[in-house]
Amino acid sequence: PAWQEALFARRYLGVQLGLEAVCAAFTALGRPGAGLPSVHVLGTNGKGSTAALSAHALGRGRRVGLYTSPHLHRIGERIRVGGEATADEALQGLVDRVLAVQDLPRPLTFFEILTLAALLEFAASGAELLVMEAGLGGRLDATRVRRHNVTLFTPIDLDHMNYLGPDIAAIAGEKGAVLEDAERAYSAPQQPEAALVLRQLASRWQVPLSFVDPLPRAPEGLVGEHQRVNAALALAGARHLDPSIRAEDLDGVRWPGRLERQVIGAGAVIFDVGHNPHGITALVAHLRRTPAASRALLFGCLADKDAPTMLAALAS
Repeated sequence: PAWQEALFARRYLGVQLGLEAVCAAFTALGRPGAGLPSVHVLGTNGKGSTAALSAHALGRGRRVGLYTSPHLHRIGERIRVGGEATADEALQGLVDRVLAVQDLPRPLTFFEILTLAALLEFAASGAELLVMEAGLGGRLDATRVRRHNVTLFTPIDLDHMNYLGPDIAAIAGEKGAVLEDAERAYSAPQQPEAALVLRQLASRWQVPLSFVDPLPRAPEGLVGEHQRVNAALALAGARHLDPSIRAEDLDGVRWPGRLERQVIGAGAVIFDVGHNPHGITALVAHLRRTPAASRALLFGCLADKDAPTMLAALAS
């Protein structure tokens, strides 16, 4: 559709550093959803799974708004209320409302438009709690237009270095900068240099920060040992808003593309969205634990990704 073509054309703007434009638009739209309790999810890998798990656990008897990226099949999957993805036709109206805002310091990017559209939808559809996944960074991410009640850091690793910095410490600094306006924070176990940066930033801004231990098992619905970490983090975030939530409330979540197994004909296909060395390591670990008589691999990634390292891990 033409409206989606116009929206995707905004990608030529790339990643625009600075929150002035998106904050101005947020104010012009009436600060939708500003007062709703919320979970903010940042990190390199596992953000989508952690956000989905938090929303699933918090969704017992409540309408939860979930904002994630990217989408797998259609754009409305990025904005969910009560577990249901937004219809693309409804999203068109939301995007039109955002694009109607005038006199901004610069044009809004693709991600900024969708973030504001999500907040409009959450406010209009009666969402009671929000779970919002940041984009690729943190410090200047559009999801910072509003304050969040609890901040979650999934494992931080090398990705998007052209935007976030050349090493783990620099990337952790970009993501951890959101602690400046955080209330409470939890982190997955991190590499030493990332853990040090997060602790320093939490201390600077006097934000309580705890590191979680993996749960004894992965939640039903998501396979892989790495999901034990995501689940522990999601549980901590959900419990901050509702202390009665238990680990069992994570069971039954559905989140496609994460070691997703589909039986096809006489065999099975495993779909996984891993796109950096850390994510591929988790995929390889799962494949090693689930041997098969023979396997074929189909792999693709964008040109800015570390394809040689990922292919070497897969070939092993």
